[in-house]
Amino acid sequence: MSQALNQQQLDELMRDTSSYVLRMLATHPDFSYLLTQSKRIKELQAENARLKAEVERLGKLEDYHHDQLNRYALDDMRLTAQVERLTKAGDVMAFHYISLGRKFFPNDPLPPSVTDWNAAKGVQS
Repeated sequence: MSQALNQQQLDELMRDTSSYVLRMLATHPDFSYLLTQSKRIKELQAENARLKAEVERLGKLEDYHHDQLNRYALDDMRLTAQVERLTKAGDVMAFHYISLGRKFFPNDPLPPSVTDWNAAKGVQS
């Protein structure tokens, strides 16, 4: 019957086996190729990890720029609406100014403020 191996015998067997395997690999013609491939695999894994980190960083940067563009678009819409409201208010003021002026001073030319307002808008009177 076989006896159970103690720890010292197991360690010795592992050393002998490891030594044998390493000697066999060292004499094998493809050993240097295998070492080279192993190193190349580690290099590629490191490069892959670096690229994944770069993709994540660029994704966050893209999100930031997307948020900025949305803010700029909202600002543009808000400012465009504000310009339209102010233009309409200026038109109403000019209309009432002209109406009152024509009512009380029918022969006078347009006041300079109305002329300036129309010039600023590009309207010819």
